[in-house]
Amino acid sequence: MTFCGYNKTMADGISTLVEGMIEAMGVRHSRGVPMREVVDAELRDLCAMNSALLGATPGSGLLPGLCGINLFAQTIFSRARDEADDLQSFARACRRECRTFIDLVKATEERHQLELKRAPEGTAAIGAVARWLISDGLDTKAA
Repeated sequence: MTFCGYNKTMADGISTLVEGMIEAMGVRHSRGVPMREVVDAELRDLCAMNSALLGATPGSGLLPGLCGINLFAQTIFSRARDEADDLQSFARACRRECRTFIDLVKATEERHQLELKRAPEGTAAIGAVARWLISDGLDTKAA
């Protein structure tokens, strides 16, 4: 299952990660770089890093995990980019997107439990969950 399930500790950890990402972006902004430029540069760098790593590494080791975190940051920052006029607006947007993501993880786990009751084999249930996520467009909905 996604994230091995769902619990409050995971949600708190995801929130803490996003707070750290906001803090790091704020440091760059505090050096006088406009917030939107900070976000655009970060999005370019994350994309370039993942392209280089995924193109050069096999699927083992820790680098795929780093790519996953990079992809998470890209997702949050991309969805918050239009509100990057200043750090406070950008931070609010990132926090909102974080809550939306946590809601998605929670809904995914709830759907997984429902599907396991219907078809106890794990792969059949997971396939049903994936189809549900895709067909309902849950990955694009805002909070």
